[in-house]
Amino acid sequence: TKTTTTTTKATTTTTKTTTTTTKTTTTTATTTTKKTTTTTKGSTTTTTKVTTTTTVTSPPPETVLVSRPPVAGSAYTSQYSTVVDGLDSDSTCWDAFQLTGNNRTITTIEWWGTNLPDAGFAVTVYINSAYPGVNEPTTAPDSSTGVVWSIALSSSQYTATFDATVNAYHFVAPINKGAYSKWQGPPWDLAGAATSKQGPLKLGAGITYWLSVVGSMNGFNGWGWQGGTGGEGTTFTWVRGRAMFLNGAPDRAYILKGY
Repeated sequence: TKTTTTTTKATTTTTKTTTTTTKTTTTTATTTTKKTTTTTKGSTTTTTKVTTTTTVTSPPPETVLVSRPPVAGSAYTSQYSTVVDGLDSDSTCWDAFQLTGNNRTITTIEWWGTNLPDAGFAVTVYINSAYPGVNEPTTAPDSSTGVVWSIALSSSQYTATFDATVNAYHFVAPINKGAYSKWQGPPWDLAGAATSKQGPLKLGAGITYWLSVVGSMNGFNGWGWQGGTGGEGTTFTWVRGRAMFLNGAPDRAYILKGY
């Protein structure tokens, strides 16, 4: 009787992956390096080392893009009731602004108001009227007509401190993603696209926009947007009980920051 013994040596493969992420102001790049070593002697061992480096673009520093410093007095009501529908005191204020230089991304909005709202704020940007020579927002009462971008802010999404110099509250809200409308103007023209999509507030240079800040109030409580300076000197307003649009002085108080 003859006995035969057979031994089989398996192939072993080892892979090691290392990923490093670095924040920088340059564009995103990926680098891959491979190193392979093979030895043949009864068995085969292959070692592969892959190193991937990813560079992430970080935004430039935040700067002031539009400034309307507050002035004492001259607050206009800009409020909607969240409890009672169709109150005569429901109202909205708009203030016009333009961005100079390049197209911009807004990262922080600051504004001043008479008191704390009951249920947060609605912050909205409108496009200017398309009619030649008409300097007012494209809008209609209780309508999304003319809306470029909007966001509803709860109390956890902004800070509020009392500014004794103008006897008003100073609100600061970092802006992440809001809802774009099909009314968005150039250079981000979404006309004909879906009704809305989420995204940061990007606006074009040299285009007239209108900012609206409305306090959400319970019942008959009121909220007023503080007067400001540094713009065209007027505010576009609507009050349900008056059933008309009006212009009045001065500007509204707010600051837009971004890059």
